[in-house]
Amino acid sequence: NEAVERKLQMSEEEQIEEILEEANAYNLRKEVEDHANGILQNDDILISKIDAYLMAYNEIVNDYD
Repeated sequence: NEAVERKLQMSEEEQIEEILEEANAYNLRKEVEDHANGILQNDDILISKIDAYLMAYNEIVNDYD
């Protein structure tokens, strides 16, 4: 699948920016970014940066919907 292949070729920063752009569609970019940074600073959670942003996006946007 071409879309999957493109995702695999995207850098971590590009993927995070894409997540934040999606959040921005809900006017929640800053909230998602802040929440992701909070997740990343939690020493009890070992998680990749991308996964932290995805988790933050899902939590914030799902609460919004």
